[in-house]
Amino acid sequence: MNTTSSINIREVAFPAILSMVLFSAAIFLPPLGILFSIFCPVPIILAYLYRGQRTGLICSIIVAIILFLFINVQISLVFFAEYGLIAVIMAESIRRNYSIDKIVLYSVGASFLLGGVLIYLFLLAKDINLSSFMTEQITQSMNSSMDAYRQMGISNSEIDNIKLYSEKLASVFIGSIPAWMIVSSTIGVLLNYVLVKMVWNKYVGNSIYFESADLEKWSANEYLIWLFIFSGIMLLIPAKDLNTIGLNSLIISLMVYFFQGIAVIIFYMKKKTFPLFLKIIIYGLIIIQPLLLLFVILIGVFDTWADFRKLKCSENNTI
Repeated sequence: MNTTSSINIREVAFPAILSMVLFSAAIFLPPLGILFSIFCPVPIILAYLYRGQRTGLICSIIVAIILFLFINVQISLVFFAEYGLIAVIMAESIRRNYSIDKIVLYSVGASFLLGGVLIYLFLLAKDINLSSFMTEQITQSMNSSMDAYRQMGISNSEIDNIKLYSEKLASVFIGSIPAWMIVSSTIGVLLNYVLVKMVWNKYVGNSIYFESADLEKWSANEYLIWLFIFSGIMLLIPAKDLNTIGLNSLIISLMVYFFQGIAVIIFYMKKKTFPLFLKIIIYGLIIIQPLLLLFVILIGVFDTWADFRKLKCSENNTI
């Protein structure tokens, strides 16, 4: 790993260009390109860890500047807030050998705060209310759907029921936007972390990085169960503000227990040496089957007490 102050232009150019190409895939190759753009922090993180902090920082800045010059300032800010900042914070957290909990917390927290500020400033400059803006967009989409239903010959009474249900669902979705932002950022950070770990261990290895990162042994702090319980209680109280807080808290706690459930599954698949094709099938079913998704969450919740992996007798990596 290079720790000198000098920087070779090629060491900066390659990861910066690769990161920009991955990010731009979402713009020029939708919707498939979104899958590639998620991993645009990976080249920057690897450059940061292998070539030093300055190299990683310069890579992130270069990508933002190029996007600003050749596309627009909005896209540049999106990259910086959602990917560039995450890449730098993740890389520095990995360099300091932080636990996976802190890596996710710091990366997602910084991205959420900066992204929220940028969204607020954008809407303020346009004199737009976020709730009204989202409601208007969803209403337009619903009206298009209602027109399609009428052309299909569905009765007006049924359309009115569908519209009423859709409006309630839209209201719930708008209220839970903060939680979904955190969920999406968390998934992105974890996917990037796993890929960086795989690439580093395969092509570099022999370092202190990732030595303590056994994801299959991860579990949430036992006290998090109270957030899960109280969020459910707040949903039952007839107060809209408390319902909104409860819903966001519930979504976040369900996400945490989903990852704990996944950790339990990974632990036993590794213990029983499942073949790769069977692992792929299991992960695929979990993604596409809501009942299996719920089952994984329940595994995570009950693992708090049942300790399926028998980790309480050894060191436990908690939040």
